[in-house]
Amino acid sequence: MANMAQSTLDLKQIVIASNVLQLDDAIVADGTLGTSDYVSTRSFRFRKGPQAPLGHFGPPPDPDEVTDCSVILLNALSVPAHLARTDGAADVPYGQSATYGCAGGNNEVMMTEEGAAGRFYDTQVMSLACVNNGNSFSSPDTWPVCVDATAAECAVPTPVGAKGFNADPDSGAPGSPLRQGDTLTYSCADGAHEVGATGSTTYTVTCGASELDSDPYWELKWSQAEADWPACEEPAPDPPANCPHAVLAPPADFARSDGTGEVNHGDSATLACVGTKVMMTAADDSGRFVDGQTESVSCNDGAFADPSNVCIDSSTQTCPIPDTSGATGFNSDPDEGAPGGPLSVGDVLTYSCSDGAHEVGATGLTELEVTCDAYEAVASPWWEAKWDQEVADWDDCALPSKKRKKRSEGTITNNSVPYNNNL
Repeated sequence: MANMAQSTLDLKQIVIASNVLQLDDAIVADGTLGTSDYVSTRSFRFRKGPQAPLGHFGPPPDPDEVTDCSVILLNALSVPAHLARTDGAADVPYGQSATYGCAGGNNEVMMTEEGAAGRFYDTQVMSLACVNNGNSFSSPDTWPVCVDATAAECAVPTPVGAKGFNADPDSGAPGSPLRQGDTLTYSCADGAHEVGATGSTTYTVTCGASELDSDPYWELKWSQAEADWPACEEPAPDPPANCPHAVLAPPADFARSDGTGEVNHGDSATLACVGTKVMMTAADDSGRFVDGQTESVSCNDGAFADPSNVCIDSSTQTCPIPDTSGATGFNSDPDEGAPGGPLSVGDVLTYSCSDGAHEVGATGLTELEVTCDAYEAVASPWWEAKWDQEVADWDDCALPSKKRKKRSEGTITNNSVPYNNNL
């Protein structure tokens, strides 16, 4: 058949696989019956001739048609046997990659090349991208090598003394070789100390590669060199706490007057005396009345300061019946008569002028009210109940002052002499 004239051959069988067509039982270029390579995705009749590459028939693929990259294209790359595909065995969509790792798994590490010039593959994966609209894969200039990781060991670390760790790991010095993946844990010599700012009292290192592509040729090493270990340090103090309302437990005489919410560290709560009690700077006669009758207590790390003032029970203090003998013109007893019980803070007595025609001073009133009260001046002496106006300071009851009548303006004629009363 090699000398036959050009003739038209019909496809005997077409099998669709991965968007390409496979021609089986076709006559190939050497005239024998066999299986061709993949051809394009549409049916056609073709003429065998010298213009067709050996084993390939049909027109070239459409460069604008995007397809998946066939696994056949991967096989054509002759990927070394020490590399194994890690992303499955399917075709690869255009724009994505087929990935390969070392066939030996964790017992091997992937390097760019053998010897000291080799560099560690950062992700331990080599990627082949599907490019050219799905018609080919990218391929490296040189394939990576895989190095046996089981032959190397890590030396037992010697913790730097100044770092504060025990000299031996928690499990004791190991008697067997330390291989890739082995770990050692060291504790701080002072159990109260922590490793750096981790909050832990132990530190663990792992035997393996540091997995950086900038590293020199791979060899086992600890995940961190001893000189770079963090130091064992005293733990940082906890931040100061706020003061919840429940923490405030002042003496029973006090209560918060600013609400019941939490108070931040450094802020203050406001206290006042409960009931009829009054706030004094001291509980003896050196005390002074507290202006405003409140006190601020600060919150310090979850606790309130104790109040410095005291609360005096005003209900035990009474005012005596005023002695009106020193007053001028008042009845000796108040209007409602002499009270039968003690006069407490807040009680009021009303005294009237004995002559109903008289008035109290220049008030225009015929009576005077006095209140049993505390003298609320900051400079006052130790608090006791007293009348808000001492009898000696009462205005006298007296007749109202006579009002002079105002003469009207006018002209008086006397012996025919004009007179102006404004003169």
